Amino acid sequence: MGKVMSGRHLAISLALLGGCLIHAPLVAAATPPQPATAQAGGALVTGPDLHRQIEMMKADLKPDTSLLWRPVITADGLTAALEYWHKPRPPAAHITEAEYVMVVEGHGWMVSGGTFAHAQETHPGLLEGDEITGGVSRDLGPGDVFLIPAGMPHWFGIRGEGLVLLGTKIPASAPRPKP
Repeated sequence: MGKVMSGRHLAISLALLGGCLIHAPLVAAATPPQPATAQAGGALVTGPDLHRQIEMMKADLKPDTSLLWRPVITADGLTAALEYWHKPRPPAAHITEAEYVMVVEGHGWMVSGGTFAHAQETHPGLLEGDEITGGVSRDLGPGDVFLIPAGMPHWFGIRGEGLVLLGTKIPASAPRPKP
């Protein structure tokens, strides 16, 4: 497993994702805790609580599972969630949402940009395709942060046991007329 991010760095990223500062401890239990919800002043999940969530996800992982998703914090209709990538999934694009993500644990790579082959809408607002042509490949590790614009194809490769991401989807801005 890769280098683990410090609680301070995770708290800072959660602050950026959640809008911030009320402490909402999570209880380690057999069933996932409810995500922290913003109240007056925002919401915060601590680094140790986040790592407990990750350990719970690892325990829930089945051999044939490619991705586990768990919400950890909500505010103003947005959700910051953990994604535990165990195996690659098809390339995807979120039609109307940008995606802000930080790598929490593990290593892998991302291919983004370019064009899809055989893209189809598999869930509302989600396109998936067979492959990305002409994209840019970037290595990923703990602490890396990226922003994928709405509609941009992207794909994650995994090195080792898995890749743990903390991210939120942000509604895209209204289209601007071209000059």
